[in-house]
Amino acid sequence: MVSGRLSMNNVNINSRNKVKELEVFSKSTTQMEKDRTQLQELFRFSVWSFSGVKLKGLIDAAENYHNVLAENRKLYNEELDLKGTAF
Repeated sequence: MVSGRLSMNNVNINSRNKVKELEVFSKSTTQMEKDRTQLQELFRFSVWSFSGVKLKGLIDAAENYHNVLAENRKLYNEELDLKGTAF
């Protein structure tokens, strides 16, 4: 009987150790999932931020283009006025 008790004790100890290992594994898996989610969110934010910077640059360039175009049109009309053939 002593041998049977020792054997059951070993089984219980091994079972507890396996449960502890699974708990640690589960926690680390959960943490890895949280880390992955955070990295994905950071990546999305970075992409959108970078896209926003590029988009802002395009908007500024378009506004500047239209301002320069309006100024050129004004100067062209003034030139035509000076020549006496304004449209």
